[in-house]
Amino acid sequence: MDAAEELPRREERKTMKGILIICSGNERGKLWRLENRLRQELGMEAQQQRLRITALPQEEKCICVHAGRRRRMLALSQILYLEKQLRKVIAVREQQESVSFYSRMEEVLSQLHCGFCHCHKSYVVNLQKVISLDSNGFHMADGALIPVGQRRQSAVYRQYDEFMKKKSLLVLLLSLVVK
Repeated sequence: MDAAEELPRREERKTMKGILIICSGNERGKLWRLENRLRQELGMEAQQQRLRITALPQEEKCICVHAGRRRRMLALSQILYLEKQLRKVIAVREQQESVSFYSRMEEVLSQLHCGFCHCHKSYVVNLQKVISLDSNGFHMADGALIPVGQRRQSAVYRQYDEFMKKKSLLVLLLSLVVK
């Protein structure tokens, strides 16, 4: 299995049925060469063992949560906002059910990137899913109104303005590239 060692970020799981190799989508060329080489080396065994090599789509950032007795990976791009209720955190997602899990908000915040804003003691919003911000709070894509805490108001407005400037600059650059 010399070819399998060439993949920098891979995960191998040997099972009774065969070998499963998972790598990110940006390694598709190496993946194709590895698949062909393994099929040649294993020959008929590859058919019997059901050799499966899978390329994941673009690496998507996720957070790992313990929901009940299961560990779940939640894609950050799917999360509209996080809400803290007593000891539970509720992740409200786009076009999917909400996921609730026991955690401290600080632990969840440590897994999030700069596209999220801790606007209230009990709320964290995904700035990419915000429609508008006014004196009442954030108006989200699903119609929810998320309040902004008085203590965090100036920092939240500053963070939202910086995010919107970066977003408008990115849109401008993309429009120039398309032309």
